[in-house]
Amino acid sequence: MKSNKIIIIAVIFLTLSVLSAYFRGWAEEPNIPIRFSAQEVEYTKEKTIARGKVTVIYRGVKFEADRVEVDNKSQILTATGHSAFTQGKNRLTGEVLTYDLKTERAVLWNAYGTAKDVVYQDKPIQGTIFFWGKQIEWNGTSLKILNGEFTTCDIPAPYYHYHIESKEIDIFPRDKLIARKDSIYLGNKKIIGLKTIVISLRPRDPRQRQQNLIPRVGYNDIDGWFAKEAVSYLWGGKDYGVVHVDWFEKTGIGAGLEHYYKLGNKGDGSFYFYKLNPKTSGVRRREFNNRLQYLLPGNFNLTWAVDSSINEFPGFFRPPIYNSQVAISRAGLRHSISASYSLYNQGDNTNEGYNFLHTYKISNSLSSFLSVDYATNSSFFSKTFRTHYLGRLTNLGKIFDTDLEQEVTSGTTLYFVNREPEITFRTHPLSVWNVPYIASLSLANYHEEPTGISTNRQDFQLLLPDKLWQLGKNNKLNVGAGFRQLMYGTGEAKYVLASRAGILTRYGPHVNTRFDYNYQQPYGFSPIQYDFIGTYELLTGSLEVYNKDYFHLGATTGYDIRSHFFQNMVAQLKWKPKKDWDITLSSNYDMNHSKWLNINSQLNLQLNPTLNFQYWSYYDLNTQKFTYQDFALVKDMHCWEARLIYRGNFQEFWLQIVLKAFPSESAVIGVNPRGPIIPQNWWDPSSSNIQYQQQYLR
Repeated sequence: MKSNKIIIIAVIFLTLSVLSAYFRGWAEEPNIPIRFSAQEVEYTKEKTIARGKVTVIYRGVKFEADRVEVDNKSQILTATGHSAFTQGKNRLTGEVLTYDLKTERAVLWNAYGTAKDVVYQDKPIQGTIFFWGKQIEWNGTSLKILNGEFTTCDIPAPYYHYHIESKEIDIFPRDKLIARKDSIYLGNKKIIGLKTIVISLRPRDPRQRQQNLIPRVGYNDIDGWFAKEAVSYLWGGKDYGVVHVDWFEKTGIGAGLEHYYKLGNKGDGSFYFYKLNPKTSGVRRREFNNRLQYLLPGNFNLTWAVDSSINEFPGFFRPPIYNSQVAISRAGLRHSISASYSLYNQGDNTNEGYNFLHTYKISNSLSSFLSVDYATNSSFFSKTFRTHYLGRLTNLGKIFDTDLEQEVTSGTTLYFVNREPEITFRTHPLSVWNVPYIASLSLANYHEEPTGISTNRQDFQLLLPDKLWQLGKNNKLNVGAGFRQLMYGTGEAKYVLASRAGILTRYGPHVNTRFDYNYQQPYGFSPIQYDFIGTYELLTGSLEVYNKDYFHLGATTGYDIRSHFFQNMVAQLKWKPKKDWDITLSSNYDMNHSKWLNINSQLNLQLNPTLNFQYWSYYDLNTQKFTYQDFALVKDMHCWEARLIYRGNFQEFWLQIVLKAFPSESAVIGVNPRGPIIPQNWWDPSSSNIQYQQQYLR
């Protein structure tokens, strides 16, 4: 029974949080006239009454009801008889609905709703949220639900696995959720009651995931057994926070305060402080940070952030860190301006920086940019200074754009005159004797710093995109080539030859091989550093042996013909001994020194319909140690999962409860088990053509 309490309390944290996202967009629709249709419409001086399959659309919100009445004087809409309130894929139904067209206040009585296109922490939610309420009120900026019930379980009432009842819930979108007098039910049996829950709904809040409603219990090698508790509170109706109390068997007791505050209508901020009172020597933890945003007179925005932390334990020492940044900025229709100061200190190292930025749109085609920086870096032994200035004037022309720049770095001055883009003539794809080609010619005047070279430049390119030929029944040949000629007003010239060929062979239904040859060679000289072009000659090969429903074995490697150096061979085995069993093994082999480097493994075994075992590991054959080794046992309980996770390298384990509607991110470790050694789209020449043309001769 105790485990059921833990599971259901975790559910309330996620379920209540998501409701604000359901209503988040309703006050953001464009202002459009009201439209409606019905089988019968009656107009009087006092009222407008619609009857029979009534549909009303206003500001992107759709009302449906058997009868809709609009008071022409008060501008209050009343819908009765199977009333529905819809936006997108989300839907609310109830017995009576009132909507004030002036104040945008909507009230729905005896309501039932589903939410499908919900976003939580800027990520789409999988599945559906089901909720009920005696009264649901929306005023355009916040939501109030009285006597509500919620669940993510899709089993029909009253058989769903759990539901949550709350006397009152206030939701302030993208800010916070306040739930009062909550009761949690497993089936029809009440499990536990809570007083008040306050949850941060800020999408990028760096600590909102720490606001757990259940104690986090686990074990690791440094702290021993631990339990972490977080208690929410509300202060003054607008400010709220979380009190953290943690117990560590080996290292002591930790406590902290996380507080979010409002500064009237001008700004807001957050404050966080946490400290561990050490039980053993050599262990010390402390963290402090503060965030502030405030609107100053003249529409100037002030932002300030400060962080300070100490984290020490046996065998590890890091000097205390202090980091602070303050900035003032203002953005107008034609210009923007900002000034900032930053300070970073760790031990004997201190960095300070001052920055000033200004942009101005002089006209539709002319704009300016100015950046000034001053930075110092000091340590126990030395202190250095750096000044940097960059001024730019940009003109957007009909044929080309021109940039005039001056850059000064610690006394060194550079000047730039850039024209972008070049004047370029390019053909459409053509063909000669069924061989496709694309030709282009670019003309420009270049000035390059710091070399000081000024010259005109002509660039001619002839590209033969990849062409796929069928050679017999089981072979496909892919060939591409190109030529590039560069000529300069200084008399120098440079040309480049490049080619690519690949052949894919199928040996029956279970074996593939692939070989690719890539060549590029420049000749001549270029006075412009921008025109540097590399040299390479590579041969790569791959082998795949597979049975679609049972196993997949692949290996790939390469050889640099010019340096006589082999690339590491990557080998991968995917094995499916049973329908719901997936085993992946991969390894790297150093062909130059004839030795295996590592073994990467991943297992996913469905032990029974509700129990799944997962394993990930990376074994370094040089050190003969595991870089990581993780185990997970997952219990599927229809609408939620319980995961027992063990991380071998840290001697740490913990229990994780997740709703299927709110899946946690799964990391891909090692070689992606879903990815074959030979890309499946190789048979489609368009995919390789695009990549080849983007990289060719650059």
